[in-house]
Amino acid sequence: MHNKALVLAIRTADHLVERGEPEAAANILQRYLAAYPPSAQVLQRLGRLRLAQGKSAEAAALLQQALACREGPEVDAPGGSVDDEVNAAAR
Repeated sequence: MHNKALVLAIRTADHLVERGEPEAAANILQRYLAAYPPSAQVLQRLGRLRLAQGKSAEAAALLQQALACREGPEVDAPGGSVDDEVNAAAR
């Protein structure tokens, strides 16, 4: 059940971002994190959303959490790693 919920949360959030609804996407990801153990993928997506919204302190904290529970290569973002995103958010 956990894996299905993870896939559903990520797909739904990605769809909402594509539709121009980043706050709704963030809400989906936050609800996932409230119901399931932390996921590096979800934390990274939420961190990237917050960074795009100009919430760099929150983004940095989320991306650091993603690093702490790194699950595998999918944590690396196209064009850079989570480490790069944490450094960018901290600036």
